[in-house]
Amino acid sequence: MYIRSANTKDSDDILRWRNDPITRKMSIDSSKISQTTHNNWYKKSLKSKNCSIYIAEDDKKKVGMCRFDYNDKSKTSTISINVNPSFRGQGLSNELLKSSIKKYIKLNNVDLIAKVRVENVVSLKIFKNVGFFTESVNKNEIIFVLPFLPLKFEAVTISHADKLYALLKNRKHSISHQKLPSLRKHKEFIKNNPYLNWFLIIHKKPIGTFYIQKDNSIGINIDIKSGSPHYISQVFQYIYKKFEPVKSEASLVPNYFFLNTSPKNKEIIQIYKMLGMEEIQVSYKFPNVI
Repeated sequence: MYIRSANTKDSDDILRWRNDPITRKMSIDSSKISQTTHNNWYKKSLKSKNCSIYIAEDDKKKVGMCRFDYNDKSKTSTISINVNPSFRGQGLSNELLKSSIKKYIKLNNVDLIAKVRVENVVSLKIFKNVGFFTESVNKNEIIFVLPFLPLKFEAVTISHADKLYALLKNRKHSISHQKLPSLRKHKEFIKNNPYLNWFLIIHKKPIGTFYIQKDNSIGINIDIKSGSPHYISQVFQYIYKKFEPVKSEASLVPNYFFLNTSPKNKEIIQIYKMLGMEEIQVSYKFPNVI
């Protein structure tokens, strides 16, 4: 499949695809677009530095289009696709989307957002197949995200206390405490840093932390809405590049890194398995009374 930038000759085809009854039914905005309204929008879009429209061709026939609208404020691009009605049902949507994203990301390294009607089962499947994950769901639409911006990591210091405490308050699953400590206690904990390495995970803003202990155990605490396989994989890659397991001790310290997580955190466990992590141990807490 060949992906090229749209030009003035594609205008009528894009309008025809957009006003197709099935396309309108499955669009967030289902209204019919007039020729005049389309012409004005299309001329502005071709000139705009924040709008990129791609046409997919197969054997010189137009398969469909993919549009990216960049938002300066959020530093993200909203993506939408529309397949030529003549090519529906031929399994070309995935390739259209993947190839368009590949071309766009080479020039614009930003996170992508897709908004899909809940009834649009075909598009929901296509975006999931390409790697988008669900960020939020409301009555009419599902918002998907595909992250491309690289994560940043900062070694934890006392200056991060407020940010760390905010993350701690929002944490759904914990194996280290049953009751939220006070901010004062939390600051004391940071000052007495018990970890070998402790880092803040940042994607525009702090989204989590990871730590490495002296027994080579790793704890990753991350906002699960941001905890896609893409993000977790970046954390793993950072650890692999920056750190080596400490020397092993028989029956005390293994010669490899291993992860600790709450058994209630099903989402993160699923991501770990997806990324090839192997289950090696199940731990149980002794009851207070037997």
